Amino acid sequence: MVELKIYNYDGSEAGSAAVAEKLAEGPVRGALLWQSVKRYLAGKRRGRASTLKQGEVQGSKRKPWPQKHTGRARHGYRRSPIWYKGAVVFGPKPRSWAEDMPKKMRKEAMRSAIRDALKRDAIKVVDFGDAFVDGPKTKKMKDILGKFGIDAERQSTLIVVCNDQKNVALSARNLARADVLNFSSLHPYWILKNSNIVFSREAWEKVQEVWGK
Repeated sequence: MVELKIYNYDGSEAGSAAVAEKLAEGPVRGALLWQSVKRYLAGKRRGRASTLKQGEVQGSKRKPWPQKHTGRARHGYRRSPIWYKGAVVFGPKPRSWAEDMPKKMRKEAMRSAIRDALKRDAIKVVDFGDAFVDGPKTKKMKDILGKFGIDAERQSTLIVVCNDQKNVALSARNLARADVLNFSSLHPYWILKNSNIVFSREAWEKVQEVWGK
């Protein structure tokens, strides 16, 4: 059984928690992670690029000059793609880049990402408690992370919180290399992107509950 230490925000140990078997054991499925990240990035593409086809370009269909006896190349009309300001051949049109992925594959991709983070000892679980009860403080968050050897100004760091931990999120968002996510927005892309992953105690319990079963 794999156990993960839980720390208080002052750096002291607050105990440990068993990691669910589905999260701790099993292979890291690289192909599945690649597909999941590719799908995530594709879904963020707006797909708004648009060019004009021949039927959409404004202009006359009249021949610019007679077919023969002018000494120039023959042309049909100025909306042709070979003319300046003419149509575009096989140009992009607005489209969706979204890709589909079965739910079971998405869940297994998340488990693989967490397994990978556990294997590289990147996950820290912190009980922030009442650290930010007086309001968000970036300097205090920087000091807390420093107790675990994390410099969020220089090292890529992911901080995962729950809905009711607004002050924790606000305290971390101004750190140069920190990404702050609500638990509901967690995706393998963010776990793979960052070298340090800090879960609030509540967020880690949610991870166990959703992906550990």
